[in-house]
Amino acid sequence: SKVKGSKVFTTTSIDDKNGHGTHVAGILAANTNNGQGIAGVCPDCQLLIGKITNDDSGGSVPGSAIAPSIIWAADSGAQVINMSIAGSSYSQAIQDA
Repeated sequence: SKVKGSKVFTTTSIDDKNGHGTHVAGILAANTNNGQGIAGVCPDCQLLIGKITNDDSGGSVPGSAIAPSIIWAADSGAQVINMSIAGSSYSQAIQDA
């Protein structure tokens, strides 16, 4: 499996209910010659799945979930972190993470 680890930072399941995270993961790590019409940009990469949104949030993220998810990913060996979120306020906790 390409998934090295996963963790949920909200009160929902790890399941990707809207498909965005799965889509991004596929662009990153899809196998080559997979018969699906896509080859990932890093087919040998392993993934850490950290879910920080609720199933119905549409990208709205509780601030309390962001910094811990960054720290977890880094402590778990992540070399690159992608977060599909938006916000307009500064957070020292996120900066520190």
